[in-house]
Formats: sequence, structure tokens, C-alpha cells
Amino acid sequence: MIDDFVVMERHHGPAMDGSHGVAIYFPETQTIFDNDPDSSGYDDDNDFMIVDFVQVHNWDEWLQDFYAQIP
Repeated sequence: MIDDFVVMERHHGPAMDGSHGVAIYFPETQTIFDNDPDSSGYDDDNDFMIVDFVQVHNWDEWLQDFYAQIP
């Protein structure tokens, strides 16, 4: 069943060997997100590292709403 869901698989570098499933970018806190040098790639208006899921499903807005709920 998971094989039907995964339409493309790739990973970067030997640290990710064996990764063949489904993952989603979901930093635990706003601080972790803000300090991640790649977090801007998850803004739906970025034009250098386009992620369809982010653009189509507003993932960046959902993350910001989530972080806003954490005291």
C-alpha cells in the first residue's frame, strides 16, 4: 500500500541511505524552524526549491498557525 503512495523517492547523502518511505517537514518548535537554514524552502512563495505539497496545501501557513498555538 505504501508503494502506491510513494510516487518518487530520492535522498541526499549516505546519512539517508535506507530512506524509502514518507516524510514531512515538521520541526517541533518555531525556534527550530527559524534556525533551520533550509526552512525558507518551505515558504510557498520560494522560487529556488519548489515543494508541491507546500504550495498546494499551504503547509507553511499550517506550520505558522501551529507554532502560534504553542505557549
